[in-house]
Amino acid sequence: MLTYNGGLPETTVCVSDKEKFSVEKGFGITEFFGVDLDVETNNLIYYFESQYGKHIVKPLLPIADACNCLVCIGIEGEYYGKVFYWDIDEAGETDGPNAKAPTFDCVTEIAPGFLSFSKMLVSEDEL
Repeated sequence: MLTYNGGLPETTVCVSDKEKFSVEKGFGITEFFGVDLDVETNNLIYYFESQYGKHIVKPLLPIADACNCLVCIGIEGEYYGKVFYWDIDEAGETDGPNAKAPTFDCVTEIAPGFLSFSKMLVSEDEL
């Protein structure tokens, strides 16, 4: 993550366990967020503070866009270093008067750490 400071993968997907995800073979990673980038919407801080920060459970930090869902990394406690998939469709209403507080109901652990997560990434042609 520190080497590239975010970026746009060519055609990368994360191979997933069919029992964990509603998608059959995985989910697409459309962008990895960076820090202090020229384009505000590519910034991890932008996504956390203005887009999703209030909707994601506190020990998670978004690190990648997965087709409007997010890949997050745990930043404290028992979640530290683990990689998670946050499914916006499962989160329910996140804004407005009927918004519910963030819970782990829409979060799935996908890897025990970033290195093991990175080894799950393959091009779409490899599926």
